[in-house]
Amino acid sequence: MSSILAAQEGDTLDLLLWRDAGLGSESVAAVLAANQNLAITGAVLPQGTQIIIPDDVPTAKTSDVVQLWD
Repeated sequence: MSSILAAQEGDTLDLLLWRDAGLGSESVAAVLAANQNLAITGAVLPQGTQIIIPDDVPTAKTSDVVQLWD
């Protein structure tokens, strides 16, 4: 099931995705595809803009963190 996020004042799409959904820049293209008219709003999203996050959004590949004292 898709989720919906709402933009706050001064949000850009990548900031909104990172802050509220934990997604990185690799997910921007999939979110833009799911929100057809989102690109015409400009770089800064109007406050309250509803953003649909599809289920199949790509996420960043994570790697194991190695601590110095492990």
